[in-house]
Amino acid sequence: FRTSTRNRGESRLEKSGERQVPVRSLATIIDEAGAPRIDAMKIDIEGGEEAALKGLFAQSGERCRPAFILMELSH
Repeated sequence: FRTSTRNRGESRLEKSGERQVPVRSLATIIDEAGAPRIDAMKIDIEGGEEAALKGLFAQSGERCRPAFILMELSH
């Protein structure tokens, strides 16, 4: 995990980060929460949105395809 000294909101997972943190997939988090389906999702993971959503959809299929997604894309 790399901590941004300028903006904590820009902290992110990086192989060269200064600390190690446990990681779980979105599908695992949703399954552990017992959610029957996802209606809407807000996601902001500093450029990792596409990879996270592709992994979620591949792992969980239609059940986790929200009708509405709000995300920031600034790159």
